[in-house]
Formats: sequence, structure tokens, C-alpha cells
Amino acid sequence: MPPAQALTKREWKVLLELVGHQLDSDKAAAGKLGMAPSNFAVIKKRLVEKGILIEEIRVNPHALPGVKIASFVWIDYNQPVRDSLRDDFEAAWKNFPISVTYASQDWSLNLDYFKSFEDAENARLKLAEVLRNKAKGYVSDYIWKMVPLSHLSICYMKRRFIEHCMTGRASYVDSSGSGSAWECEHPLDGPPARLNDTERRAVIAFRKYPGMRKSGIAEKIGIQQSSLSEVFASLRRKGVVSYVRTFDPARLPGMGAASFALVEFKQPLLGDEVTRVMAELLNKTPQIVRINYTPTFMLSTGYFGDLDAVENAHLAMLRTLGDNIKLFNFKIVPCGHLETIHTPYFLEHVLDAKA
Repeated sequence: MPPAQALTKREWKVLLELVGHQLDSDKAAAGKLGMAPSNFAVIKKRLVEKGILIEEIRVNPHALPGVKIASFVWIDYNQPVRDSLRDDFEAAWKNFPISVTYASQDWSLNLDYFKSFEDAENARLKLAEVLRNKAKGYVSDYIWKMVPLSHLSICYMKRRFIEHCMTGRASYVDSSGSGSAWECEHPLDGPPARLNDTERRAVIAFRKYPGMRKSGIAEKIGIQQSSLSEVFASLRRKGVVSYVRTFDPARLPGMGAASFALVEFKQPLLGDEVTRVMAELLNKTPQIVRINYTPTFMLSTGYFGDLDAVENAHLAMLRTLGDNIKLFNFKIVPCGHLETIHTPYFLEHVLDAKA
């Protein structure tokens, strides 16, 4: 990854406005900043060209019919092996319902989704066989954590992360989970909405071809371009997809390292205690940009300017969780060595469709 380019004050403000107010149009965002729409458009284009600003369609796994299990697969190697085994791994991963992979030369973390515990267990056994055949003697740590999707919350702290990068301060996170600083996808109260075949293929196509024009996506799923807007609107109403403006934290200037913390708790956090503990952790560590948690499990992702800041976050996490830690894995990866790969594999698997 090339070195991050410095941002001007106006670029920071435009990024914060776009990410912090998702429902505002570009014209409305420009007005709030007192900028001419043409100048706003030029700055927005620069942010996209720098690889910082990303406009994408996000899929909410909670709203996908049939998805029951999330898994987090953490693998440490005792030496740099990823490049030498890349072809083998990529062939193997296509048989797994992977949503995203974070990886460096000696480590990887996969987030997967499954239709049943049996599916997840079969995949775990297949992965164990792949590792035994392709990476025997290289694996130093291997964790496969499965959690019911009905217990899992996925939270993003995009706006407050940018605030912290800009000013060194960040918005307070309310322990109730409300407020714009704490954007979460929680388990549904009822069953997910049903999707027809066209909607299933559209969800996959949005993920599989993120930069493709509407005409190309419509062709992929076999409908007229004029019908695609109706399909997208239906998926939005059902809570399956949303249009978001986000960013790549690793490309922000000053980012030196990413951290990943996988934690299991000895005792479950009951009732409001789970959101209280997560809020306390986030307020102590504003560099956290995403957190997945259940009453018994947590995975956090943070980006930091230097190793001192990472270590402070590490210690803050240990102090916050105290003696309720059953398992604690903490990985630091230089941003220049971190590879983040989003795939449609999990959608093809859980929706039984192709695009």
C-alpha cells in the first residue's frame, strides 16, 4: 500500500460531513459546510481518488434469510507464509462462506456466515484438513469461534474515528447504544423478510461487482436497468442492503498500525451490562472503528498512529474487561502490510444463488 497522502482541512471536513451524515445529499452537505457544490464535488472526487472515501452498498447479515451462525477464524503462522501458499488458500477459500479476510504475511482473520451449526462445523473440519495438508508445521495459533447471529451486534464508529483523527478528541459513546457516534446492526426482533430469486442475485451482484455500472449489474442478474432501482428499493425496505459512504482507515494520514482483539469472557455480560462495557471500552479507545460482540465474545478492530497508542489501547482493554477474560488474542499489523479482502462467497452460500 502506498504511503497515505496528507489531507487539507477542507478535505477532512468534507470526509467527516459525508461519513457522519449518511442521508444528506452532496448538495445539502456542501451547504452545511458553506461551500459551493462544485468545490465540494472536486474535494469529494479527490478523496475517492486517494482511496480514502468509499461509496458502497452494505449488506446486513442479520436481515439475510437463513443465516444463523457467524464464525471468526484466527490463524497465526510461525513464519511469513501467505505469499507462498496464496494460490492454495485462494482455491480453498472459495469453498468457504467468507465475508471478509484481514491478513498479513504471518496471520489471517476470516469473518464467515453459515446457515446452520452443522454447516459451520463441516467448514471447520474442511479448514482443519486444508491447514494440515497445506500448512502443517506453520500454524502456531488457530481459533475458530462460532456465535449465533441472533446474539451478535456489529457496530461502526466511523464519524467519531474521523473526529479523533482530525482533533485528537471524539464524541462520547452513550451506553444505551443510541446516538450517531454508535452505528450498529443488531439482531432482528422477528424473522428476516423473504427474498425472491431476483433480489437474491441482486444482493450478490452488488457485493461481487462494487464498481460496476447499473447497466452491467442489471445484465448480470437478467433484468432491465429500469427495474434495478425497484429491486434495490425493495431490498432497502427489507433492511437487507443500505447505501453507505465509508472510508479506508489504513489510508488516512498518520495511520501506522491496525490492531485486532479477539476476546472470550468467563461470564456473560447480562442485560445492559454488555452495552455499558462496550461503551466504556470505546470511550477509552477512540481509535476503535468497528466492534463485533455478543454477551460472551468480542472482536474489535482499531487503527493507530504509532505503537505507543496501540499499547495504551491494549492496556485499556485489559483494565476494562478485568478478570472476566477467558481468552485474549491481540494482533498488531503495520497498515502497509495489512490486506483486507471483501468477498461474495458467504452470500452465494447462504442465499443459494449466483450472479
